[in-house]
Amino acid sequence: MSVELHTSSETLPAARACGCSFCTKHGAAWTSDPQGELVLSHRAPDDIRRYRFGLGITDFIICADCGVPCVAVGMVDDRLLGVVNINTMVRLSDFAPASPASFDGEETEDRLARRRKGWTPARVVCAEDEGA
Repeated sequence: MSVELHTSSETLPAARACGCSFCTKHGAAWTSDPQGELVLSHRAPDDIRRYRFGLGITDFIICADCGVPCVAVGMVDDRLLGVVNINTMVRLSDFAPASPASFDGEETEDRLARRRKGWTPARVVCAEDEGA
């Protein structure tokens, strides 16, 4: 599996450490760039697992080999948007420590509005589906 975050500037976006039980237990810290692009590539459908909980509007994409949540994606207004777990990135040391974030009590529409503004346009590409 390969995760690429193409950003719109040379400054890396700030990361957020979500306080939900899933993110806390996995040590995940998320970043995004609404002007960038997030591409998750994998060889075959069995290379990834999808986990959905809470409001049921987000798929956490988990590596089938190591069990790490790599990206979270969701459809917003017919567009796939996502965030990437900075702990999966090669240049992890380039990021400042993640700031704590809590989205507890956020209603579905509020959550979607926040994602419209802040999440990255995303693509999930499976080589097997592409005929490679």
